[in-house]
Amino acid sequence: MDSDLKSKIKSDLETFLKSKQYYHRLGRLWKRSYLLYGPSGTGKSTFVAGMAKFLGYDVYDIDLCRVSDDSDLKMLLLQTKSKSVIVIEDLDRHLLAKSTGPTLSGILNFMDGIFSCCGEERVMVFTMTTGKDQIDPTVLRPGRVDVHVHFPLCDFNAFKSLANTHLGLKDHKLFSHVEDIFQTGAKRVMVFTMTTGKDQIDPTVLRPGRVDVHVHFPLCDFNAFKSLANTHLGLKDHKLFSHVEDIFQTGASLSPAEIGEIMISNRASPNRALKSVISALQTNSEERTAARHTQRLTHIESGRANDDLGEKGIFGKEGIKEARKFMIANVMDTLETLPSPSEIPRQIHRHDQIR
Repeated sequence: MDSDLKSKIKSDLETFLKSKQYYHRLGRLWKRSYLLYGPSGTGKSTFVAGMAKFLGYDVYDIDLCRVSDDSDLKMLLLQTKSKSVIVIEDLDRHLLAKSTGPTLSGILNFMDGIFSCCGEERVMVFTMTTGKDQIDPTVLRPGRVDVHVHFPLCDFNAFKSLANTHLGLKDHKLFSHVEDIFQTGAKRVMVFTMTTGKDQIDPTVLRPGRVDVHVHFPLCDFNAFKSLANTHLGLKDHKLFSHVEDIFQTGASLSPAEIGEIMISNRASPNRALKSVISALQTNSEERTAARHTQRLTHIESGRANDDLGEKGIFGKEGIKEARKFMIANVMDTLETLPSPSEIPRQIHRHDQIR
């Protein structure tokens, strides 16, 4: 945090601690309210803990997502004590989501309504991760929120402060390189691309907070084709457009890059370009149809194979039983043709006589 801003807030808290008589003389409740706003990870919650430690106050952290209604919120406020820091984090998330729980009116009454007067020597802190312009101005008006503190992303001065407190470094040969990077205004935007559907990926990889915005880039449809024809060929309409639309309705499709490349290659003749697009779409449609037929045949053959391997198939239980019966019958027939032990000497003697 900027050291000058930190000093100003510290001075404001010290003045608040000494102002009991002043507030009473004005007929005002002896409390102070702060709004801390900025991206996640910029130190808002840590700063609240620092405020409480500096004041020597207890901390009450109220989660609006677990508060059922306005009456519930009122009861929580009545249970807090003097010399406390009352914290409501992510106020913007609750107000913008319009979810169940306390209403806007209930939150406003919590901030400066009649029931907010049930105790003194309190500091109320509200945190937000969005900009102030996203919130109804009545929520943040003067008198309702006294001090607004912005927590920006880290800059070079904040980096030096972190290096000093965490690493004990007041200077280093790499500091100049770090400063150069900050001076480029390098606000990082991370972009991830995929060619498969989102349902193929572990949901924890794409959860909110890890990936903020999901954008689907589908294959080209007729509307996208018309846009490409306008930008690449200067055509807003053409007699072949209806034919192209009919082909798209059969399920044929190409990527915008493929169609765009065809148009660029034939840009000297828009008519030839459209015919080339039609030919490519027809080829794609035929390939899709052939693929569907192949898949259907594969499914049928797979079903037949499964039948053969089933209960009554040649490799199923019934088939194995029949094969076993056949083998046993053959063995029995063979055994019946063999001579008995008593007949073997006679056959040997007869064989010797013949020889």
